Amino acid sequence: LNWVCAGDTAQMISPGCSFTFDGLKQVMRSVQPGIDQRLKGCANLLVNYRTTKDILDVGNQVLGCAKSVFPNAIAHAQKERAVKDLGIKVLLVHWADALYEKASFGPSQ
Repeated sequence: LNWVCAGDTAQMISPGCSFTFDGLKQVMRSVQPGIDQRLKGCANLLVNYRTTKDILDVGNQVLGCAKSVFPNAIAHAQKERAVKDLGIKVLLVHWADALYEKASFGPSQ
């Protein structure tokens, strides 16, 4: 029996849902004894084809901070790299200043 599972390990399916890929592995272990060796071959994809480099850079920085504060709460979170680099910079501002910052939005962004 061959299984193929795909999804984002960092996103939940819906509020209140407790699905995790580790949980799926536990189910597979109970259904298919001896599957541990094959589960070791599971790979997390680290190339992001949808998000730009600058957004992933910010996300990776936030993830790094979160992992240092909550080391046991984040599973399988590794740095991703982007295929797209559009040169669009991420602007982070304090919420109180957000209305006063000039941001450019257009059809190419």
